[in-house]
Amino acid sequence: MHLDLNHKNPLILSKEDTMRVHPFTPTPSSRRSVSHLIYESDRQLFDWFFTDPDLIIEKLIAHGLYLDPDRIVLASRGPEVIGALVYELKGAEISRLDLIRCLGPLDFLRFSAMDLIDSLSTLDLGEGDLYISSLAVSAGARGMGVGFRLLEEARKIAEEEGLERLTLDVAQSNRPALKLYRKFGFRIKDESGIKILNRMFYRMELSLI
Repeated sequence: MHLDLNHKNPLILSKEDTMRVHPFTPTPSSRRSVSHLIYESDRQLFDWFFTDPDLIIEKLIAHGLYLDPDRIVLASRGPEVIGALVYELKGAEISRLDLIRCLGPLDFLRFSAMDLIDSLSTLDLGEGDLYISSLAVSAGARGMGVGFRLLEEARKIAEEEGLERLTLDVAQSNRPALKLYRKFGFRIKDESGIKILNRMFYRMELSLI
């Protein structure tokens, strides 16, 4: 998955709307919220293959597949989840048998095709990378610094793990997101994509050493 935020410059939340950033604790309610945010981060790709993408993502989270709950960070305001960041580390593997059991044969094939397009659109994950695979903020919370704060948490996690860089892919057409990541310190290192599918991305990197 990728990043498809449409941010204004980060602002500060009021005291009444204090935001907290915290690990993801799976509950039926939080899984639904996170699933929808992840779907929003790459609607185009999910919509090509699934009629109910939220349900597919929720199943994957519930079974700890593809989207490891331990690698999901949330931003909340009161009881409401307003942002989510999903990250990956090199070496994580997924059992195809577990995916089939979770999704069923037809949705497994759809998911595999979707994952193939995603893989062909982007570059490989490198040693020492914390790769941000998804970053999404709810529509009502955009422009309030939520994405910026989640990026700060990702940097903190990477530094604690002794990793060398943060990396991510962002749609080349997403100018507001590019502006945010540059402001945070990311720089464009490469580009990739599938032109015929209108999926062109910049690989961005933030060095931690």
